[in-house]
Amino acid sequence: MIIDLTLEDQSYFLKINKKFFKNKSVPIVLFQLDTLLMKKYSYLGLFCIDGPTFGLGGCFKKQSENDDYIIYRFSFPKKFDYVIIKRMLLTVYLSTYYVVDKMFFEKEFISEAVWGDQSLSFFISDGMYPKNGYSISGQLYPWFKKEIISLDDKNLEGLNQYVSLELERMSMRYFGHKLFYSEITINRDSFFVQVSAGGRWLSCKLDQSMDKLEEFYSHNIDSLFDQELCFNALVAMNTWFRWFENKKAK
Repeated sequence: MIIDLTLEDQSYFLKINKKFFKNKSVPIVLFQLDTLLMKKYSYLGLFCIDGPTFGLGGCFKKQSENDDYIIYRFSFPKKFDYVIIKRMLLTVYLSTYYVVDKMFFEKEFISEAVWGDQSLSFFISDGMYPKNGYSISGQLYPWFKKEIISLDDKNLEGLNQYVSLELERMSMRYFGHKLFYSEITINRDSFFVQVSAGGRWLSCKLDQSMDKLEEFYSHNIDSLFDQELCFNALVAMNTWFRWFENKKAK
């Protein structure tokens, strides 16, 4: 993988292949230049690349490193802090949509195994433009599709339960109560995640072709919290798949 994001306890863990920092499609140093793109997010702080932190305002903290990967951690704030959450979401957006997807379509390192288990990327709106609101969309890579399509009924039920519990846990942490309304329906050929009433949801219809990237979309997401819940649901799905893959390998 080039970039992976998983969920554990009160944190997101961002795993970055060192090839990400060496890519030629979108050199990471561009995120530190005074471009129109980065001016848009300047209120969130400098995009840190080197040293003990990564991302806007240094929101991800370095945890460990080996020859191939660096692992960073984003700890959930005790209360729902708009700036801190935006830093994290938009760091993932810039890193995956602008870099990982570009690397894939430019076929960087395509002959190597790093793309075999790349899972997903995100396009995340920052809420400043009424037309887009807080929409969230992105790409599912073949590995993610293979994982969900190959599940049997028992494991599919376990995945649905896990994602539902993680969304409830997120709501309890930030607001002290369960979600007033939610609907999680993950099938082998589609998924639907509704995080509140009023038609606010995230969905995807899966093509059975294993070599095709698949797009997921949101509908009517008009708050940062609902956007974070949709994001959390996708990261929870990916986390469960990583756990299940490790379980099968033992």
